[in-house]
Amino acid sequence: MTVSGLVVTLTRDADARSALARLHADPRLTLGEPVADRLPLVAEAPDARAGEALVRELEATPGVARVDVISIDFSSEDPDGPS
Repeated sequence: MTVSGLVVTLTRDADARSALARLHADPRLTLGEPVADRLPLVAEAPDARAGEALVRELEATPGVARVDVISIDFSSEDPDGPS
């Protein structure tokens, strides 16, 4: 499992509302309290590759202006890969 700390910056238009609703509905994400147009969140993915794909997916979401990766925890990943 890969756990990432992210900050999502939302656009300042109508797309931001739909992006926020989509983020709330995604079970891979735990959202923090928004500060202005920024939303801290924790993302969980089965491995680093899936974590990277999730960040790319977030970046492509209408209403998301940018995604900053603050931290990534690989400590629970199997160093030998999937069995």
